[in-house]
Amino acid sequence: MNCPKCQGYHLKPKKLDNGLIALSCDHCKGSLLSIVQFIQWRDTQETKGNTSQTICEIDETSDLIYCPKCSGFMTKYQISNQTHNRLDLCFRCYETWIDSGEWQLLQQLDLQKNLESIFSEKWQKHLLLKNVEENAEKRIKNHFGNAFNKINAFKMWLDTYDKKNDVIDYLKKRKPK
Repeated sequence: MNCPKCQGYHLKPKKLDNGLIALSCDHCKGSLLSIVQFIQWRDTQETKGNTSQTICEIDETSDLIYCPKCSGFMTKYQISNQTHNRLDLCFRCYETWIDSGEWQLLQQLDLQKNLESIFSEKWQKHLLLKNVEENAEKRIKNHFGNAFNKINAFKMWLDTYDKKNDVIDYLKKRKPK
């Protein structure tokens, strides 16, 4: 079976993690991992959290790649809003292509035990909504500039004030000229 990224290079079994075997390319160092095999492996692993705070930058395969098993195209799924990297999944074979360094990235993000969740509609919607919220907050911060912190502190106070609607009505009233 040939590498979906390099084409001419043959995939060989290689240990991705403690007892987790994937088919890897010696040229690009990417790996093809069976999600079924991953789930079996994960269920035998002890849970331990990641202590690293630094997120490494990994080269991303931006081209469309084809599954080396069935030759169907693989769909890209965003990993996290903390990185631009995406995992490729063949939904027919349930195999994922992990670019060189992306397994370590998953470990840094403490996602290596939740790999199949990344491919869920719920996960992808959550990332999209979080991205929309972050972009909206950036626009608001840019709009208000240096006054944003004062406005935000007032908003947080107002959200807890029992006469919130009265304050809003007062603020909406215009001064007579």
